[in-house]
Amino acid sequence: MKAKYILSVAALALALTGCQDYFDTNYLDNGHKPIQDVSTKEYTLTESDYKQIAKNATNIEFARMADSIAGDTVNKPAQKALEAIGKNFYFTEDASADNYLLPFVANKYVYLSAGSMVYITYNQYEANTSARSYTMFNDDYKEIWDGVANYYISPGAEDTFAEWIDNKFTDVANGSYMFITYNYQNIEPLPYVTTIADILYARDAIEHEITATVGTIVVPASGAFWIVDGSDSLYVKTLVDQEGNKRNVLSNNNIKTGDQITIHATFDPKATDKPTLVNAVYISHTPSSAPRRSAPEVIKEVRTKLYQYNLMTKHWELMPEETFLPQSVYEALGSDKIEHPETVIDIYLRNKYPYAVKDESYLVAYYDGTKYVLAKYIFNGENFVAEAFTVEDTMAFEIKKDTWKADLSTYLKAAFVGEGPGKFTIQHVELGELNYIWRYQALYGMTASAYVSGTNHRVEDWLVSPKIKLKKSVQPQLTFDHAVRYGNPNDNPKWLNVWVTDNYTGDVTTTEWKHLDWKVELPDGSNWIFRSAGVWDLSEYNGETIVIAFQYNTNIDGIDVPSAPTWEIQNLLLAEPAQEGGE
Repeated sequence: MKAKYILSVAALALALTGCQDYFDTNYLDNGHKPIQDVSTKEYTLTESDYKQIAKNATNIEFARMADSIAGDTVNKPAQKALEAIGKNFYFTEDASADNYLLPFVANKYVYLSAGSMVYITYNQYEANTSARSYTMFNDDYKEIWDGVANYYISPGAEDTFAEWIDNKFTDVANGSYMFITYNYQNIEPLPYVTTIADILYARDAIEHEITATVGTIVVPASGAFWIVDGSDSLYVKTLVDQEGNKRNVLSNNNIKTGDQITIHATFDPKATDKPTLVNAVYISHTPSSAPRRSAPEVIKEVRTKLYQYNLMTKHWELMPEETFLPQSVYEALGSDKIEHPETVIDIYLRNKYPYAVKDESYLVAYYDGTKYVLAKYIFNGENFVAEAFTVEDTMAFEIKKDTWKADLSTYLKAAFVGEGPGKFTIQHVELGELNYIWRYQALYGMTASAYVSGTNHRVEDWLVSPKIKLKKSVQPQLTFDHAVRYGNPNDNPKWLNVWVTDNYTGDVTTTEWKHLDWKVELPDGSNWIFRSAGVWDLSEYNGETIVIAFQYNTNIDGIDVPSAPTWEIQNLLLAEPAQEGGE
């Protein structure tokens, strides 16, 4: 097995200090580069560029030193990961862009001078994320339980649960996958009240099961007695056995004051002199001198299941549990997440399928720390390799004092004005009679309004950011400028919202969002002046991949729309805070 690992810049920092002179000589100005241009450039790598990056002398030395520090100069995992860039035309976590792009940028833009910025777009390998994810909300459970607030799925509700999934997710292609995360409880919800206090509150003539302490035995011969639970008590008028025969059950079973008794009974709403249970049926009892009977163990947990859609049957079919990487793998790693799936799953599959033949493939689901991921692994004759899946990513580089540096502190930057929406997308939820709400206007940025032709419309429209990786973030802060004109100052904060999620499903209506409360009071709507919306600290998402969204929503039940505002957004930035005295 070829060892694989992530090359850490921090781990190499000390060792690479000795190579700094070599790097300076080859890639820094040193007085020989004429200052010709200060500008901003954008560039997308070609296949030829990836080959050049893999063969770059500085990168090869960097990978060689990484193998040396890791103590693996035989298998040379870092050097092989670098070579793979030139063959696969994408970067991986084992051969990352922030490690190997810098020499390429310095060579290509040797004519640029201090103050210049270059944005490089490249292919980044990711696990195959072909499965959507959905976490159930309270309203979902209520649908399953016909409005009852049982916020979990029990064994008895599994058929209804399956029917709910079929009805909930209908606009899907054959073979689509979906991770459903939900609360589970092994005990069924009881169809009756179980405490005296609740029976006294309900006072309804339905059957209840109640466990309480035997109080005063009023007439032993007829079985009349009191049951007591704390400060609450009920009179039990009659008592019969489970066959329905009235008899002296108290005497036959030696039930005494202080014993614990369980009975079925009906509350008598006509008994006005004292709260009374009638038609009581004896279930069991525990003498006061004996240990109390323990209640059955209640198992409550969060479960995630994988489903695949079958267009022929129009049903979501539950995938076998063995699709999931077993818990024993996580335990062996001493972690609750899989950080290096390409290595871990390869080892797992080769042990599980030692006689696999070339091109044989298996689906594997695992948790990566933020979400469940579904990937297809194919045996190439030697190892199991994840099916190639790449996404475009962009990294910024800047020159400061004639030194090229990767700007790893800026995670998302969108001026909007004069630049277009960039990689932001618009998702319509409710447009009513309108064709659009959010739109790009070159002079104002991204704008949204529900006021058209003298009418204020009830709408819901979203402006959604691309995925933002905060894998190396420390204190990421979100800021933007905006203007709000018209609308109702009391209602605008309800209609104009900012949200964030670390588990975007691709659909705003099925994503679990966190609301970002306004840091600065919204403009009162009296002018078009742009103001800062404030600063949001998103440090809680360090290490995660997030999505930010702007929601324009006047479609709220119970709120009239006397005046719909216009919302304009510019100069969005998600970055580390600027250091005082730094550049």
